[in-house]
Amino acid sequence: KAMLAEAGRFLIDDVAEEHRTEREPEVVAAARERFRRFTHSRYTLLVDDDGSLKARDLRHGTDHDLDTLSTGTRMQLLLAARLAWTAVAEKDRESLPIMLDEALTTSDPERFASIARSLHETAVHEGRQIFYLSAEPTDLLRFEKAIGKPPNHIDIARIAGGEARSPEQYALAEREPVPVPDGSSPEEYASRLRVPPIDPRRGVGDIHIFYVLRDDLTLLHRL
Repeated sequence: KAMLAEAGRFLIDDVAEEHRTEREPEVVAAARERFRRFTHSRYTLLVDDDGSLKARDLRHGTDHDLDTLSTGTRMQLLLAARLAWTAVAEKDRESLPIMLDEALTTSDPERFASIARSLHETAVHEGRQIFYLSAEPTDLLRFEKAIGKPPNHIDIARIAGGEARSPEQYALAEREPVPVPDGSSPEEYASRLRVPPIDPRRGVGDIHIFYVLRDDLTLLHRL
């Protein structure tokens, strides 16, 4: 009886999910596919019964309101939604260029590389021009490292008659290695990591992971 009841619940959930997917707007489905790709299948996008959007953490099977996501993940979702809306609106028409003004400013190196690759795939598969405006010289090499070749680069300052940047200004800074706990107390290790204090006015995604794992410094170092 327990197995039959569980099978029944599974079938009901499956039918409900299929119904939800079939009646959702096309742009949501397109945004979901991009969002999953941007986050390496960590998150997917779903529409709740009341029509609100939520992000599902596929690793833990939990749903999150969009305002509880980290700044970087919200930015990935926004970019996925913008690209999806554009693609659906342009259906059967010529793809127009996309202009991004420092959209990856808050991204860590891994997330920057993931979105840069996704933008490159979008350009290749959709035949779409993508302009990325940046005042940060190192973004040029970040894109080159992510897509495996130099992007078409236009130095606006040079065109406007200013001084051209030197190659050193485009160099990526070496990433500082994370120090090993090596018997340090949590307070000492936090000082070595330069852990900022908790700011209750900011979102949970901005709180340093030290405050969650101060009792397991080895795991903290590995993460």
